[in-house]
Amino acid sequence: RDPVSRFFSQYFYARNKNSNHAKTHLNLDEWINSKRGIESGRMYVNYFSYELDSNRYTLNDKISRAKENLYNFYSIGFTEDIKSFLATNNINIFSYLSYYKVLFTKSNKNPVKNYMQTINYEQLKKVEDICKPDIEIYNWARQYYL
Repeated sequence: RDPVSRFFSQYFYARNKNSNHAKTHLNLDEWINSKRGIESGRMYVNYFSYELDSNRYTLNDKISRAKENLYNFYSIGFTEDIKSFLATNNINIFSYLSYYKVLFTKSNKNPVKNYMQTINYEQLKKVEDICKPDIEIYNWARQYYL
């Protein structure tokens, strides 16, 4: 998923969900400047570099490690283009949907509709800056796998 879109979706979900687990009471500007917010903008680099809580590596090292690790995947799908993923991997959409229908339940549906319309230009630019490492990995993966 596009890292900037994922960042905002995660925030608005965490801010407005009914459950208290991983809920935030911060407003968007506070979230953007918080440690948790910044970490959420670096989810791909930390996850795919296998360095979730380590300061052993520089950010550039983590980006390189993430790309190296992703290179070893047989295929990668993108939420914005799931049909291409299914076609590339010779997966019948109907068997896929019936087998993985649990993935399509609405249990984590964002309670805020049209939340992107509430974001101002400065917030968007700040989040794009925070997400730069994830954007680099995302764009690399899209170029390599699509």
